[in-house]
Amino acid sequence: MTEKDGGSDVSGSTATNAFDDGDKCKVYGYKWFSSATDADMTLSLARFPKTEQEIESKKGKIAMIFMKVSTSNNIEVVRLKDKFGTRQLPTAELILRGSSALRISDVGKGIKYISNMLNITRIHNAVASVSFMRRIIALVFDYSARRSAFGKKI
Repeated sequence: MTEKDGGSDVSGSTATNAFDDGDKCKVYGYKWFSSATDADMTLSLARFPKTEQEIESKKGKIAMIFMKVSTSNNIEVVRLKDKFGTRQLPTAELILRGSSALRISDVGKGIKYISNMLNITRIHNAVASVSFMRRIIALVFDYSARRSAFGKKI
């Protein structure tokens, strides 16, 4: 989940706020680009401001949160994005209106933890892509070994 002011300066553009509520937290904000909105859960970043001034100035330390994705969790889908590529993976703009979440990193360590998670995802995607390419090559060799044209093997 990223925000409209997103980019490489995650710490300066995260405007989603979360407030501790016992073991969990309540999350408020506007996520401009949220992939896989049909998933059951998501990992995201939120600020944990301590004062009213930190809320208004987008200050407060960032933590990584785990959240169930459903309209019953006070998540409103604004619109689905019309995008190129994987249309099977719906991407949407979401409003979080006191959504229940679980903080899974220390406050102030959210970017460190989500960066590590993104690296794991990138490695997984690279390995999966190479594996699929290797399978395609194996299928091509198998097919070409069996195919005949004009009465001869090709």
